[in-house]
Amino acid sequence: TALLVVCLFATPLAAGRALRFEASGPRGWIKFSGGGKVHLEGKGTLKIRNASNLRLEVRGTWGSMEPVLDGMDYYQFEGSVDSVGLGGRFEIRGWNLRLTVHGRGEARFRGEGLCRLDEGQAIPWTDHPERWTRVDFED
Repeated sequence: TALLVVCLFATPLAAGRALRFEASGPRGWIKFSGGGKVHLEGKGTLKIRNASNLRLEVRGTWGSMEPVLDGMDYYQFEGSVDSVGLGGRFEIRGWNLRLTVHGRGEARFRGEGLCRLDEGQAIPWTDHPERWTRVDFED
């Protein structure tokens, strides 16, 4: 298992009102695409795409990692990702998942957990064999 911190740098984030979106669950699958300030954590398989558009910091341990076009896949990952930028795509499948976004984008969930936008009501996401829970948020 490797212990490493990876940092990539890119363009600054555009100004504007940012929304706060949060999601967490004990197990499942989270997919997020969008922009702003992103914090993602958990245990399992982590995939990051469009990394050249992001200021990105990955912390934790993983068994192996595989470079892909403009991104990276981390297997047996346990840790967190902090990102600032536009157009990022993140996916984590596993346990003890948490996503926090100050910005805008689209999030999809499968498994079990809750999500909320700003101070709104919590929305549950559950295992469903044929569909994802989807939340879009923007200024």
